[in-house]
Amino acid sequence: MNPIARLLYISGYALDGNSGAAEHVREIAFHLANLGWQVTLVGLANDGSSIFKNKNIPNQLRVVPVELPRAGSHFGVLSLWRTVAQVTKQYSFDLAYIRPARKTLLAIRWLKWKKIPYVVEVNTKTAAEHQAMGSNPITATFADWLEKLQFSHAAGAFCITQELAQYVRERIPQDAPTWITGNGFCAEITRLATFEPAPREVVGITDQETVVTFLANLQPWHGVDLLLETLLHMPNVRLWVIGDGPEKPKVQAQASQLGVESRIHWWGYQHGDKLQELLSASDIAICFLALHRKNMYEAQPLKVRHFLGVGLPTIIGYKDTLLNENSPGVFYAQTAEEIADRIKEIQKQGNMRSTEYRQQIRNFALQHLSWAAIAKQTSDILLEWLNSKQK
Repeated sequence: MNPIARLLYISGYALDGNSGAAEHVREIAFHLANLGWQVTLVGLANDGSSIFKNKNIPNQLRVVPVELPRAGSHFGVLSLWRTVAQVTKQYSFDLAYIRPARKTLLAIRWLKWKKIPYVVEVNTKTAAEHQAMGSNPITATFADWLEKLQFSHAAGAFCITQELAQYVRERIPQDAPTWITGNGFCAEITRLATFEPAPREVVGITDQETVVTFLANLQPWHGVDLLLETLLHMPNVRLWVIGDGPEKPKVQAQASQLGVESRIHWWGYQHGDKLQELLSASDIAICFLALHRKNMYEAQPLKVRHFLGVGLPTIIGYKDTLLNENSPGVFYAQTAEEIADRIKEIQKQGNMRSTEYRQQIRNFALQHLSWAAIAKQTSDILLEWLNSKQK
């Protein structure tokens, strides 16, 4: 079968990493190949054999892992550049797709020299974000310089939010388009969270109580403190916190001061079957309530996609580019009072534990938020752009 186009996908993030960035790279490359693209994926890796664990790699996907140098990760920029140079001498490409980071700088300069058009994906960790989070001036200045070098000759940019698109338009060539892309979830390993009360019984929670579950590596911008205030006004609500993180001791101390610590269960980090059990015993999921604390108002968190993918009604406190208030299972709140109102609204519906309701939410997520759906959108945009260049 002839490929519909030849794509060089370069990642500045470790391909075998556990981060959301690494997942995005792997899943888009995998699903583009399933759609008929000839994809050559190049990126750093600690263990090249574990990049696509438990997946049958399509014939159209060529994975070229670059071993992380033992001399230090900063040498990765040279290793990535050498590998990209070798690959572009061996194969021909219609375009390159870059998930940029510091380590992709020389690879991008090589593409420019070889006159291979490239598009960048801008998802997070921009120079502006470094500044907003209080990075030291040297780090922020370096990030700004690096970003300008990598974006200045891009043929286009995929952005995760309209905010980022507006930011990127000032850094890419005037005639280069920007497109909105998405974050997704792994549909093939995500199951419907059919209500199962067993974990509630273990910690003494009755059927009359509502369990609100928060999943995150706790940081100030997650806004767990707002949830604590909500508990003050809702005696029939229990909070489950799944995850650890630097903000946890502070939040625990605040819960004690407010007198709500007895209504919170701290599960720590969970994954796999145990995480699925806890989500199945939950009534409502909630996530990212205070992104404004790092000067962000739009986002597409993977955790929210996972919540919707298992079918849980979910409260969020930011603008999600691919969701709106009419999306099944999505509710917006930014203050403790609004969170309480949304919980009451979901309770009043009377169907938050209904398998039918949860399946409706999951079906929406499968259609619009799965990695397969995001890759199809990406493929359509890139093919339209390539065709326009050939006219």
